Amino acid sequence: VALGWRLSTQWRLSLQAATAFSAPSLIDEQFASPANSLEAERSRNAEVALQFSEGATLARVAWFGQKQRDRIDFDPVTFAAGNIARASNYGVELQAQTVIGEARLGADATFQDPRNSDTDQLLLRRSRQSASLSYSQSWGAWNWGSVVRYVGKRRDVDPDTFSRTWNPSRTTGDLTLARALGRGWQIAAKIQNVGDSGTPDVVGYNPEPRGIFATLRWNGEQ
Repeated sequence: VALGWRLSTQWRLSLQAATAFSAPSLIDEQFASPANSLEAERSRNAEVALQFSEGATLARVAWFGQKQRDRIDFDPVTFAAGNIARASNYGVELQAQTVIGEARLGADATFQDPRNSDTDQLLLRRSRQSASLSYSQSWGAWNWGSVVRYVGKRRDVDPDTFSRTWNPSRTTGDLTLARALGRGWQIAAKIQNVGDSGTPDVVGYNPEPRGIFATLRWNGEQ
């Protein structure tokens, strides 16, 4: 269920409420503990958002809340999938984008509190803060852009000691360059993880290193 009110030509207020159901996947069932059968996840979600838009400029702030029952979770210590009886997540999302001349700017950020409601512990591998900044600009047939992504520290499990630990925050940046060649053809290049960040997404696993990619695309609809 969603309702929206246009307060003026630029401002809009919206409310949303939803329920969700997610059955265990085949992989979840494969790693399920033999002693316990997996239950399906069920959740209730709500969001209140205020949005401003004028031309190419948009700004949005949203408060969200989620309560889950029987959340399916993988335990990296026992290598078994199981259900968390109750989990919750509350937070705020911020989003903004605009165009200045030939440049397009964008930014977003999320501040949240994902927790196991039974133990009051943070959920594993879920950061409380994340953000990104993007910039792109066109010069004739050329288009170049950049994006910086930040993920805050996360609770994780040390694969050597099986004790709880913190995975440090991770910041990565990408650069892209593309050129339209006409008749639906485009050539593009991308440098991923420009700074070659060594912070892993998951403790104990090597992060994806700096990578350079070149692509040639064709779109027959153009």
